[in-house]
Amino acid sequence: MKEMTYLPHRLKKPEILLDTWEEGLRIVILSLGTHPCAYVGIPENHLLAGVDYHDLDCLIDCHGGLTFSAKGDGKYLPEGLWWYGWDYAHHGDWVGYYGKREEKLGWKKWTTKEIYEEAKWVAWIFRKLMDLIERIVSQSHEERR
Repeated sequence: MKEMTYLPHRLKKPEILLDTWEEGLRIVILSLGTHPCAYVGIPENHLLAGVDYHDLDCLIDCHGGLTFSAKGDGKYLPEGLWWYGWDYAHHGDWVGYYGKREEKLGWKKWTTKEIYEEAKWVAWIFRKLMDLIERIVSQSHEERR
């Protein structure tokens, strides 16, 4: 696990701070330099894959809400998974652009460990949601027989 280092500018390419698995789902935490982002990847063959993040935002409790959903790009977000993500660049979050003002206002610099703790929670929610969808589909198939 690499620690998030806040910079006054965006990185040319994101830095992977953590790439791990929880609840059978992949978690990737990236630094964009000015702020971090977190992602949970689910298998592309699951019914939940392909659902736009806007449709799940009310179900997933993460910092600032979901802000991303897409197939893995093979660079930072591995292929074969559908990724849901959120960022730490909201009001009150340190984003590096305002320097002393952010310091003075006490804006939060998130640690990789804090982000990871939240990402584990989000992975747990996704796992529960995936299991529920699978049960509903299974029951529906049983009722048709």
